[in-house]
Amino acid sequence: MRVTLPGEYDQLGWFGRGPHESYVDRKTGAFVGWYSGAVNEQHVPYIFPQENGNKTDIRFMAIYNGSGFGLGVVGEKLLSGGAFHYTLEDLDNNLRHAVDVPQKNITEWHIDHLQMGVGGDNTWGYHTHDKYKLLENEYAYSFVLFPVINSTDLTELSEKYVEIRGHSVEKKENENEISR
Repeated sequence: MRVTLPGEYDQLGWFGRGPHESYVDRKTGAFVGWYSGAVNEQHVPYIFPQENGNKTDIRFMAIYNGSGFGLGVVGEKLLSGGAFHYTLEDLDNNLRHAVDVPQKNITEWHIDHLQMGVGGDNTWGYHTHDKYKLLENEYAYSFVLFPVINSTDLTELSEKYVEIRGHSVEKKENENEISR
C-alpha cells in the first residue's frame, strides 16, 4: 500500500530492522530495534536509480511532521516499508544517475506485506533465490493505521500497539531476533 502525504511529513520512526535498508535476503546486519530519521535520509543513492531504502521485520512504523503529528501503523504480521520524497513511478523514467531522482514536496509512504529479495550473491548477476521471491498468485495482509499526536511518545505508543497485536518485544538468547 502506498500513502501519499504532504512533504512536511518528513520524519520516519520504526521498530524493526535498521538503521539502514534491509530486505528479506539482506537483513542479518540490520538489527531489530527502535530507529528514526528524516525521510530524505532513507534514500540510498545507488548509481542506477532503483527501489531502495526498504525496512524489514517492522512491528511498528510512524510517519510524522516537525510538530510530532502523523500516522502510525502496526500489522497483524511483520511488515516491510519505507518512505520517500518521490514516487515509484519517478524511478521508472529511464533515469541514469542517482542525482536525477526528483525530490518532490510529497512523502510517499510504503506499507508492504513483503518485498522480494534483491539477489546478487556475486557481482556478475546471480538471481534472487526462490525462497526470497514472491511466487504466490495472491497475498493478503492486514494492518491498523492510527493517529500520532506527539512523536515524543512513539516508543510508548509502539509498545502499546505492538503488544495489542501480539508481537513480543523480548529478545531471544544469542540471536538478533525479536519473537512474534
